[in-house]
Amino acid sequence: MFAVLASGAINLFPDKTFFIQWAIFLFVVVIVQKYLLGPSLRIIQRRREEIEGGSREAEAIRNQATTLEADIDNRLQEERQNLFLSEELKRKKAEDEAKSMLDDMRKRMAHEREANEGKLKILEDNIGKDLEQDIPQYTKMILERLMDNHQEGGRA
Repeated sequence: MFAVLASGAINLFPDKTFFIQWAIFLFVVVIVQKYLLGPSLRIIQRRREEIEGGSREAEAIRNQATTLEADIDNRLQEERQNLFLSEELKRKKAEDEAKSMLDDMRKRMAHEREANEGKLKILEDNIGKDLEQDIPQYTKMILERLMDNHQEGGRA
């Protein structure tokens, strides 16, 4: 192989065609880079950014939804608590009103009972007085009948 090189039959130094081919290669690389790879890479990069932006936006929306869900849960809990307290207040108020009405009714009944007891006492006293006034008359009638019966019994 060295002999062939030494003979000079093979020229290893580049000639003009090498530089022309190199220029054409660089030209094709630049054209392909500028008009084919560049736009394709920009489209791929833009899509990647859109996907990442969409992912970030989706994550932000997911976080916002979680926050809103927690807020709604808190509000629902507060409303349930308020409703429970309101119902408890209404129940307590109804119990107090019922107790008040019952106490008033008991007082009225006690007052009426006292008034009726007083009337009964007066009626008892009046009946007792009337009976005491009638006792001598009834005694006289009884004695007369006994005497009449005794006299009739003695005659027979």
